[in-house]
Amino acid sequence: MSETDLTIVYKTYRNDLTWLKYSLASIKKFFKHPHKLLIYCHDECISELKAMLADGQTEARVVSVEYDIHGYLKQQVVKVMCWQDVDTKYVVLMDSDIVLTKPMHLSYFTNEGRIKWHYLVRNAESESSIHWPAWQESVLKMTGEPMKDYYMHCAFPFFFKTKTLQDASDKFTQMHGYGYNEYCKNGQKIFGINTSDLIAGPYGKFPWLSKIFTEFGFIGWYCRNFSNDYEFIEGDNHDATTARIQFWSHGGIRKFEEQIKAILDGQES
Repeated sequence: MSETDLTIVYKTYRNDLTWLKYSLASIKKFFKHPHKLLIYCHDECISELKAMLADGQTEARVVSVEYDIHGYLKQQVVKVMCWQDVDTKYVVLMDSDIVLTKPMHLSYFTNEGRIKWHYLVRNAESESSIHWPAWQESVLKMTGEPMKDYYMHCAFPFFFKTKTLQDASDKFTQMHGYGYNEYCKNGQKIFGINTSDLIAGPYGKFPWLSKIFTEFGFIGWYCRNFSNDYEFIEGDNHDATTARIQFWSHGGIRKFEEQIKAILDGQES
């Protein structure tokens, strides 16, 4: 791969900007391949993001995102539609609350020219976990098949051929008559969800939002059935998962900030 072959893609919003600052710093320190950066950002905080990038001397393309659907759904749609804004052969999808902890190499994601996709198989042990009840309805509606495997188990960073995301989008439109965004908008209407509704807490809408759409549930199913570019492997990608931490930003950064600073200030192993 040449240095123009890869774009790292984020979707962020105001509450995640502090997390993103550290995630980008970890990319700069630990991601061992030349890359471009593309950051989708809620339109209400574009100026704050650009100021943060300037402070960190980070070069990135910033794309403004209007929330015409719930933010939980929009961040998924934007990431898997990034092929519209990417001019590289490959993309890496990241979340703002992921911090790399040691050098990360592309060999963690590929094997003899194919991209590795680690998944969790459905069995008596895993069936009782949160993965199955939360997303099985959305997977069934999107693919027409029961949720047999949990593809989100691959875990960020997600590595794709850009063309894969475009082809999966085309397949989705062919199957449903419209694209991801309109599909999610219709799902919101069915469940009576407003764009401003909370996702968590006593009035949170996650139990219903998860029934509408799961981006990697569909993309994983598509790659498994319609692409030869991916090698599906049951279990963890230990190389990748031991080289990063996902902190789950909804809990706030304060109690983790010193830990993150220590990671970024430490010596490379």
